[in-house]
Amino acid sequence: MYDEIFLFIKLAECGNYTKVAKALKIMQSTLTKRIQHLEQQLNLALIDHSTRKFTLTEAGALLYNKFSHIANNFDNLLAEMGQIRPSTVSGTLRVAIPYQASHFIIPHLPTFINQHPNAILNITYISTSSKVNLVSNNLDLAISNVIPESQNVKIKLLRKYQLKCFASAKYVARYGRPTTLEELAKHKLIGVLPNGERLSYQVLNLENGEKTNYDYTSNLNFNNTLPSIEAARDGEFIIITADYLLTEELLSGEFVELLPNYVFKEVSTYLIRGYGEQSRLEKEFAKFIEQCFELASAN
Repeated sequence: MYDEIFLFIKLAECGNYTKVAKALKIMQSTLTKRIQHLEQQLNLALIDHSTRKFTLTEAGALLYNKFSHIANNFDNLLAEMGQIRPSTVSGTLRVAIPYQASHFIIPHLPTFINQHPNAILNITYISTSSKVNLVSNNLDLAISNVIPESQNVKIKLLRKYQLKCFASAKYVARYGRPTTLEELAKHKLIGVLPNGERLSYQVLNLENGEKTNYDYTSNLNFNNTLPSIEAARDGEFIIITADYLLTEELLSGEFVELLPNYVFKEVSTYLIRGYGEQSRLEKEFAKFIEQCFELASAN
């Protein structure tokens, strides 16, 4: 929801869908759908659609007043970072991030690069289950879902999120919608490497708080969420992933959530840094990453 709030703040300040979409380099239809999705999630009308003039509702004005300073503070922080000894923020930084974490960082990277034109970021994607070793992997810092075995690193928790169950509308039309874990076992799920063929989750029932061990064998496995989502689009597989990775698909109805009362796993995301001497670029980029996740946590 945080990214929809960010878009809403920009729209409220500009008052024009076309100008905001052009400034953010997105389709106007996408902007409209994201704002509508935000209204649906909040169950509130944020914009007065009964008049041709752009006007916020009382709820819209309240949301803007509560969150505008967060978005503006983020922009101001990046601006300040660019003004503080810009000539010293240079060099090459080697970074590893899982695909899920890129959702929070990639949209803001152009701003960071514009503020630090002498900096070079070499970013490598890793799987969510990868164990990061800064030395052997030749990295300066990393974002990881797994705490490294080495104790010679600094670790900071950035965010926790939940994995839930989804399928495309095509899949539901062809094979039906499972309503229990027992029924889910009869369907085709995509597996996650390195666990691979054997899936194992301790599933939490949000209604009664009970946990159930859920084991399943899959004959299609990936080490990255992106190909899993793409493979599920044609309606032949179910996936277990985070809902924020399917925001537009859920809004459009292309994907639907299955078993909404069940959480298959809670995942933690960490910032991993070494204890040695750090360049100014590394320090500034670490601050940037933390700010990106703080903005997400404002959701």
